[in-house]
Amino acid sequence: MALAQTILAQRQQFHQSRLIEHAAPSDLGHQQTIDAMTRYFQAQGSNASDAASQAIAWVGRTLQQQVDLLAYIDVFWMLAIVAILMIPTAAVLRPIDLRAPAKGH
Repeated sequence: MALAQTILAQRQQFHQSRLIEHAAPSDLGHQQTIDAMTRYFQAQGSNASDAASQAIAWVGRTLQQQVDLLAYIDVFWMLAIVAILMIPTAAVLRPIDLRAPAKGH
């Protein structure tokens, strides 16, 4: 289980570094998203300053949710591949005769 957690953390770091490239203040899509969310929070009753902070926080949370989802998908596929590789391993194992006498020291 520790291996899966390690891989999960590594994949989170990878996806975060890739997605954060598009969350730079100079990115046009990022600016448009912040502006749209600021307007949304203002329409909900926040003042301009609070709305801008809420918009930035919303983008951060959304980014983290996407990072987590992508990392969990990666771990799922890794575990699926390991499980598929175990099928031939299980097929070549010889059966254990449970009625045979115990072998001990």
